[in-house]
Amino acid sequence: MAISLESLFNLRTTTRVTEDAGASQTSGNQSAAGTAGRTNTAILEGMAPGQTVQGTIVSLDGEEIQLLLGEGQTIRAQVDESMNLQVGQKLLFTVMGNSSSQVRLSPLFFNMEQGLNAQKALDDAGLPGTGENLTMVNAMMKEGMPIDKESLLHMSRTMTAYPEEPVMNLVQMTRIGMPITTENLEQFAQYKNLEHKLVEGMETVLNELSATYTEIADCFGADRAGAFYQALLDTFLPEAGAEGIPEEAIPQEGLAENGELPGTRVTEDGAIIQPETAGRESGGTAAVSDDGESKKLQPRSPQLQEVLSKEEQNQLNRLLGKEMGETDGTATVQDTLQLIRQLAQKGSLSTRQLHEFYINPAFSKLLNAQIDSQWLLKPQDTENGKNVIQLYERLRSQTQKLEDALTPFVKEDSAVMKSVTNLKENVEFMNQLNQMFTYVQLPLKMGKFNAHGDLYVYTNKRNLAKKDGQVSALLHLDMEHLGQMDVYVAMANQKVSTKFYLQDEETIDFLAAHIDKLDASLAKRGYQMHSELIQKEHPEKETAVIEEILKENRNVMSTGVAAYSFDMKA
Repeated sequence: MAISLESLFNLRTTTRVTEDAGASQTSGNQSAAGTAGRTNTAILEGMAPGQTVQGTIVSLDGEEIQLLLGEGQTIRAQVDESMNLQVGQKLLFTVMGNSSSQVRLSPLFFNMEQGLNAQKALDDAGLPGTGENLTMVNAMMKEGMPIDKESLLHMSRTMTAYPEEPVMNLVQMTRIGMPITTENLEQFAQYKNLEHKLVEGMETVLNELSATYTEIADCFGADRAGAFYQALLDTFLPEAGAEGIPEEAIPQEGLAENGELPGTRVTEDGAIIQPETAGRESGGTAAVSDDGESKKLQPRSPQLQEVLSKEEQNQLNRLLGKEMGETDGTATVQDTLQLIRQLAQKGSLSTRQLHEFYINPAFSKLLNAQIDSQWLLKPQDTENGKNVIQLYERLRSQTQKLEDALTPFVKEDSAVMKSVTNLKENVEFMNQLNQMFTYVQLPLKMGKFNAHGDLYVYTNKRNLAKKDGQVSALLHLDMEHLGQMDVYVAMANQKVSTKFYLQDEETIDFLAAHIDKLDASLAKRGYQMHSELIQKEHPEKETAVIEEILKENRNVMSTGVAAYSFDMKA
């Protein structure tokens, strides 16, 4: 078992000096010279944090070990029994602290040969053999990175530029080719600590928006707060005349490979004519941009009756009066918010009327539902990679617009601004990660609940399929009722092998009762399915997909790909 770098040795001095003296070796500013008559206190007391010392285990007694430092000097140290040490083992330590009553050491290497190689590499690079530098070399060797002079000097400069960052994070990000920036370092740490979920970040932002309106209204008045909400509506509603084709008007299975409906044609004047079914179901023809290209599909906006209770719908009618008209609940949230935006812009509603409407919980529900429709995918949406690509295009654009919308109204260090900025940086970090590895988060809407998903294909993007044609992937899901689920998929030709790792027997039984539906669905597409349902060995431990990426791609240096190309074809 490897030594934890955080395990500290609490040393006690001893007056016993053995006659079988070995050569004590230290590095840093402290000289290793000494005499057989010196005590171990004299050897260690002058050492500063960051210096290193080598020793050999000469005896073990439970949690206590005796170390031979050389010059016949020995010390006793208390250690963690789980460290699996052996008599005769040589260890290299860094001094963590030194006081009059206690010297604290932390182990750097189990294998002294590895430690000597690290020291030689530092010597060749002209770098001091401090504990920090040896930790750097150790991390680079663990990650399969070269430890030549140029590599060590580059990593040393990186550590100097970011002295507060964990060395391993700097090393791992360098290895995979991730640009080292303050923002990326923060996101990388969040991914490793499982604090990266877009769904959770989205929920935080939504919860803070209504509170932000109230704060602005209390501090600056309803007019300014109303302007804030107008900026939000401008962010999440299409511009006038640019609504595009409603998603529900186009059956996804009828799309051609280029994302258009079969039968689409372009007239001489550049107008795009969709098949009759599109116009008939959407209530009009598809919107066309100035350059003659069809608009992107708009996510389906839910109906009022899906979001508001009957009483809340009645409240909406009363607040908006004749402008709203009677509704049976089939009007969409987007159309309703469009109407509110237009009424506010035309001055048809007074500041007081708008304020009463904005502070009503029904409005928060409408706004949240509209943002959800823009930021979340339904499971069936993931079948078409274009939907995922468009989701991230919206996220990147809208988080920037939201940040811009907030700037005139809130401080940079406000909770809502920090949450929006973190969400935007998360999307940007994932985009950079996606340039190198086929990985993407899937923020999902499953019924009335939100769910988190991670999808990672086990291969570098330069070679999406193995030589034998097999592609394997990990899908990690975190759901409201089924809990955490890891799905490992291996596909070769038309054969699909799937292992579901589930939290408990109850979930296994539930999935077993419905797995035939998945088998039948894949069979219709020509795939042969084999599934295994397995209970997790450690159900309380969540899978960190970033660790899977780091483990799978050691010694694979990535190359750049055009910015913002979320390639989901794999």
